[in-house]
Amino acid sequence: MEPKISVLVPAYNVAPWIGSTLDSILSQTYKNLEVIVVDDGSTDETAGILERYAARDERVIVVHQPNAGLVAARETGIAHVSGDFVTFVD
Repeated sequence: MEPKISVLVPAYNVAPWIGSTLDSILSQTYKNLEVIVVDDGSTDETAGILERYAARDERVIVVHQPNAGLVAARETGIAHVSGDFVTFVD
């Protein structure tokens, strides 16, 4: 079986860009992946966009947390990883 890749995406107020970012990740030819997006307390439409992606693609896992910064968002994401390898997109 192919190794599972976990892609961690910390997100804070990135509504204009998060859709194209997720589209790019999800369109990769390597399909055995999970995309863990940590919404770090966004105050724009980021959370809603993330929920729509998660509803239509089971590989997208959304975690919401109060704003705590990039390092905390990465740590939260790592706690949710189930893959064999981890990479970051931020």
